[in-house]
Amino acid sequence: DGLVHVSDISWTKHVKHPSELLKKGQTMQAVILSIDAPNRRLSLGIKQLQPDSWENFFRTHEAGDLVRGKVCRAATFGVFVGLAPGVEALCHRSEIPPMPGGNPSAEESDESPLPIGEEYDFKIVKMNEAEKKIGLSLRAVAEDEERTRLEDYQRQAAAGTMTIEEVM
Repeated sequence: DGLVHVSDISWTKHVKHPSELLKKGQTMQAVILSIDAPNRRLSLGIKQLQPDSWENFFRTHEAGDLVRGKVCRAATFGVFVGLAPGVEALCHRSEIPPMPGGNPSAEESDESPLPIGEEYDFKIVKMNEAEKKIGLSLRAVAEDEERTRLEDYQRQAAAGTMTIEEVM
């Protein structure tokens, strides 16, 4: 017999009691995490058989990428955004531009700067794998879109200009 600590059951779910996911007598596969021979104890892990959502996210994304996420919850300093099961990132209040038709005083209030449950495209501005932290920006997405529109306009304007000599 071995012991699986609740923190070693799932990467993404916050398990308070093993009965939330397991039944007494259920046969499970587990990984041996440590052996304490003098005390005859085995520490086991179930989640180690599955890929870590955070590890997968950091392997497949980098700063500068655009990602789609759903606003999960709000804090006084910004909003937390779900990017993948078990992976949440922070979009700081300073990275959220004022919303059209929004409350202009919402920036200083405790009111959520973005509606909970809504999905948006965000730009990843910071990644810290060791601390499992991801910083997002909605403002950077808007600035990138504006820069692209300006460049397109400049290209079209350059292609459409003629000299007086060409007109004659």
